Amino acid sequence: MSSINDLFPLMEESFNNNLKFELPVNGTSMLPLLHTGDYVLLESIKTAKIKKRDVIFYKRENGQYVLHRIYRKRDTSLIMLGDNQLNKETLNANLVIAKMVGYTHENKFVSIKSFKYRLYSFIWNIYPLRFLIMKVKWALSRRIKK
Repeated sequence: MSSINDLFPLMEESFNNNLKFELPVNGTSMLPLLHTGDYVLLESIKTAKIKKRDVIFYKRENGQYVLHRIYRKRDTSLIMLGDNQLNKETLNANLVIAKMVGYTHENKFVSIKSFKYRLYSFIWNIYPLRFLIMKVKWALSRRIKK
């Protein structure tokens, strides 16, 4: 699999031609929605309007590329939260590159406009509920490992 640094010039070229770009997922920060091996379909931030609960692709100031969900929007900053995380990150909105418009999991494409996706993103963005679910999940996984 190519690194994001190898793919980024192709992504920029796609966006410059008003095309979407399909990017492979790597990592666990967006579980249970996105798994390593899934693909996300990205749209340039120049053509997409971003809002709370959107999954966006951005580059941190340290150079790391990340795909996380917008937990909350403020004037020029975004509060970001990976679906498999409890720690929030504040991001300057000008670091956003693209917005996810869909994803492919197990060879099935899911649009962010689908009812199933919208319900998931609404429920999962309720922080106290997420906190409870994840704490129970982590406690159970520790018991299973013992």
